[in-house]
Amino acid sequence: MEKKAIHVLILDSELNAGVLASLNQRLSELGVVLTRVKTPEEVLKEIAGRGFQVFVCDLAPTKRDLLEFLGLVHRFRPRTRFVVHGPRQGVLEALPKLAAFPGIKPLSKPWTEDEFMTVLALALGDADFANQVQEALLASVGELASEMMAAGTLNDTVNTSLTQKIHVRTARERAQEEAAKIQNQLGRFLQDPLPDPPSNPGPVVVSEMRSESNPDGPGPEMDLLNLPAVRDPKDPAMRIVLNRDATMVRLILYPLEEKYHDLKEIEEELNRKKIVYGLDSARLKELVDTVNGTGKPCLGEVIAKGTPSIDGENGKIRFFVQTGLEKHLAEDEDGKVDYKQLFEIPSVRANELLAEVTDPTPATDGFNVYGARLRGKSGKAIKASPGKGCRYDEETRRFYAEIDGQLIVKASKISVLPIFVVPEDVDLSTGNVQFVGSVLIGGNVTSGFTVIAEGDVRIKGLVEAATIKAGGTVAIQKGVVANDKGYIQAGQDFYAKFLSAADVTAEGNVFVEDTIMNSRVTSSGKVTVSKHKGSIVGGEVSATNGIDCLNLGSDMGVNTTVMVGEQFLMRKKLVEVTELLEKQNAQIKSLTQSQTVFSGMDENDPKLNPKQRVAIQQLKQSIEDLKKRISENEKIKESVVEALNRNCLAKVNVRNIANSNLKIVVGNTQLKTIKTHTFCSFYEDKALGEVRLGAYDGKISVKKVITTK
Repeated sequence: MEKKAIHVLILDSELNAGVLASLNQRLSELGVVLTRVKTPEEVLKEIAGRGFQVFVCDLAPTKRDLLEFLGLVHRFRPRTRFVVHGPRQGVLEALPKLAAFPGIKPLSKPWTEDEFMTVLALALGDADFANQVQEALLASVGELASEMMAAGTLNDTVNTSLTQKIHVRTARERAQEEAAKIQNQLGRFLQDPLPDPPSNPGPVVVSEMRSESNPDGPGPEMDLLNLPAVRDPKDPAMRIVLNRDATMVRLILYPLEEKYHDLKEIEEELNRKKIVYGLDSARLKELVDTVNGTGKPCLGEVIAKGTPSIDGENGKIRFFVQTGLEKHLAEDEDGKVDYKQLFEIPSVRANELLAEVTDPTPATDGFNVYGARLRGKSGKAIKASPGKGCRYDEETRRFYAEIDGQLIVKASKISVLPIFVVPEDVDLSTGNVQFVGSVLIGGNVTSGFTVIAEGDVRIKGLVEAATIKAGGTVAIQKGVVANDKGYIQAGQDFYAKFLSAADVTAEGNVFVEDTIMNSRVTSSGKVTVSKHKGSIVGGEVSATNGIDCLNLGSDMGVNTTVMVGEQFLMRKKLVEVTELLEKQNAQIKSLTQSQTVFSGMDENDPKLNPKQRVAIQQLKQSIEDLKKRISENEKIKESVVEALNRNCLAKVNVRNIANSNLKIVVGNTQLKTIKTHTFCSFYEDKALGEVRLGAYDGKISVKKVITTK
C-alpha cells in the first residue's frame, strides 16, 4: 500500500530560492510535499482548499495578531500541527502566549535544512517518519564528515603547515559534534511514547473575536475564512464556537450522509462544555431540524448569548455655557460670508451658572454562557475645583461666575478671567473681537476690524482704520492712523501716543502724548497733549473741561478748530431734542385727526363692534403716551437751553505757540486768530460776550500712555 504524502505549508517571505529548492529535494525523498507562501492571506487560501499536516508560521508578518491568526488556522484545520519560526528572542517571547496550542514547536532563524527536518519530525509525532529523518540526517552528516576528512587528507598531502592541520581538526570536531547533537535529539524523541491521534475529535471550542460593529454577526474569523458549504471529510461535522469573553456561542453544523444529527447529543455536548446560561433551545432545535431536513449547513448561527457587563460612566463636568472659542462664518441675507466675524469668545456674566459636577454611575455585571459573573468597572469621580473669578456651591455641586469675563477651563479647574488676550494682531486670523470684560491686544488692530469690550481695551500696537468701542478706558500704546475711517469710543478715558485722521469720543479725559492731526476728538472731560511736539493741528477738538497743549495749529496756517465748555455738547443736544419734538408734535396731530372719526363715540357703546372698541382704546392710549414723552422732552429742552446760558469756566491753554487761522470756541463765544500768540490762555468774557486772550493759566498734566506688560 502506497504511503500518503505529508503536506507541509510554510509561511516565509524571505526564504532563498536556492535553499527552498534544496529543501524541497531532500523532503521529497521522505514523501513530504512543501508548499511555500509569502502572506497570511495566501495561507488562508491554501488551508481552505486542502489540509496540511504541519503549518510552519513566520513571526514577522503575523507577530501583531499571531494568537488570533493561529486560532483561525486551528479552527478551520484542527488536526494541523504548528511550528513557529523567527528570530530566537521573538520566538521565546511568543511561546508563552501560544499555550492554547499544545505541541507547538519553535524554530529559530536562521535555521539549517537539518534543523528544519528535525523540528518537522518532532511536530508530526510519527515514529516511522522520525526514523526516516534520522537516517537521512545521519547519512548527510556522514557524507559531510567524509568530505571534510578527504579535504583534510588532501590538505595534509599538499601542505603540511600547522595552520592547515588545525583547520582540518576543527572541521572534523564540528562535524562530529553536529552529528552527536542530532542523534541525541532524535534518540530522546524516539524513546518518548507517541500520542495516538484522536479517532473522533468531536466538537472543537476555540476563541473567536466578536465584531464590534455587528455584535450579533459572524466574528472576523468567519468573515475572513468564508466557511465552505461542503465539509472536509477530515473535519468534524459539528463544532461549537465561542467568542473571546464567552458571551456568545455559535453552531457550525454540516449535514451527515447516512444519518441525522441528534438534538439530545448536541445538548449533552453543550452540557459537557458547561454552556448553561442564555441557551436558546428553540433556536437550536430549529437549526438542527433545518440541517437535517434541507441538507444545508449551519455556518455560525448564534445558539446562546450571555449578558455582557456594562461599565459605569465616569463623573463629568456638565457645562451650561460655551467653553472655548467657537469658529463660525456668519452669512447675511444675500448669502455673503463675513470673514471678520470668525470667533465667538466664551463670555459669562457675574452670578451666571457655569457648570455642575455629575456623579459616576455604577457598573452592571453580566454573565457569560458558563454562568460566571462578568464584573463591570464602576465609573470614577471627577475632580473639579474653582479658580479665580469662580465659586463652587458644595450643596448643589455647581460652579458660578463671580465676575463678568472669559471662561477658562484647564485641567478640571474652572476660572473666569476679566481680560481676553489677543497675542498678536486683530486681523483675518482672529476676526472681530467682542467681549464682556476687558481686551488686551498684543499687536495692531488692522483696517476694517472691530473690537468691542464692556471693560477696557488695551492695544500694544497701532490702530488703523478700525472701530474700537469700550465701556471703560481705551489705551493705545503707539497711535492711530485711521485715514478718516472707523472710529474710537471710550466709556472712560482715552490714551494714545498720536492721532492721525482719527475720530475719537471719550466720556472721560483724552491724553495724547505727541500730536493730534486732522482728527475729530470729543471729550466730556479734558483734552491734554503734553509731550514732544504736543500739537493740535487741523481737524476739530472739543472738550467740556478745557484743552491743554504745547502748540495749537501750525505755522502754515492750517484750519484748526478747538471748542471748550459744555455748550458745544448742549448745542448738539438742543438740535436733537428740537428735531424729536417736531416729529412727536406731527405724530400727535395725526392721531388727533384720527380721533375725530370716533368723535361722540364711547368705547363702552353697545353699538360698537369689538374691533372698534379696541381701536378707540389703542388710539387713546397712544395719544396719552405721546403727550407724556413730549412733556419730558420739553423739560429736557429747557434744561439744555439753561445750560447754554451758563457761564463757561473752561479754557484753552497753550504753553508754547498758538498759530494764526485758529477757530477757538469758548462757551457761546468764538474767536478767529489772525496772528501768532505765545504762552497764552483763551477764556470767555461773559459780560463782553467774547473770547479773551490772557497769560498762560494752565498746568500741563504730564500723563504717560498706559502700557501693559
